Amino acid sequence: MLSRRVGQLFADWTGLAVALACGACVLAPVAAVTDGNVVAAHPAVLGTGLLVALLSSLIPYSLDMTVLRRIDTRAFGVLLALSPAVGAGVGYVLLHEQLTARQLCAMALVVLAGAWSMRRATRSRAPADGPGARTARSHRSM
Repeated sequence: MLSRRVGQLFADWTGLAVALACGACVLAPVAAVTDGNVVAAHPAVLGTGLLVALLSSLIPYSLDMTVLRRIDTRAFGVLLALSPAVGAGVGYVLLHEQLTARQLCAMALVVLAGAWSMRRATRSRAPADGPGARTARSHRSM
């Protein structure tokens, strides 16, 4: 919801750039104190860190903001609920990763919760928008 609000406030990627810069300013001193010696000994890890930042933060968040500007919040929630299943599928196909029964169960529960919430939202809206909604409202006002 906050990403949607930021996307509405800024027409371009300014909001995302400010958010990522703030996160970097908060985390950089912590990383320097805890792992500064490792980075100083191996400066090549900065390139790897930049690549990880691009792939794990910048690209996904920019795609999220683009999608949130175009679709309903509930539909976006369903897409987020499906992301563990998509990630597991990609891991299985590309990396040949095997999931445990516990991981499969957890993933199924997240997907089912997303589908259930979408069904509940659709069901609760239907009577108010249905053909008898006007008649029901007129009887209540009498």
